[in-house]
Amino acid sequence: MTVHRDFHMLHSFRGRCACASVVSEIAEEVPNPLQTAQRLSPEFQSTQSEIAHLHARHSQCSRLLEQLATKPFPTADQQLEELRLKKLKLYLKDRMAALSR
Repeated sequence: MTVHRDFHMLHSFRGRCACASVVSEIAEEVPNPLQTAQRLSPEFQSTQSEIAHLHARHSQCSRLLEQLATKPFPTADQQLEELRLKKLKLYLKDRMAALSR
């Protein structure tokens, strides 16, 4: 998001200050985030999509674990479900970290 904000900030200063030529030169060096996103490789886009999917599942596990934590006396099945969710959540986190490298 910083690149996107910097791109628009630099372009909005064009012609507004005494150092307009310097700002114009710098603005040309800052990549347009929309053009950059269009040039991303399909493999990178696929990886980002998978990370987003894993993150959604990780969040879902967190919400289910929060619901189970509200039970004052969980049953054996609920305790097993809690354990399964914790392991799944850890696996998802590890997978997201591996894909991010």
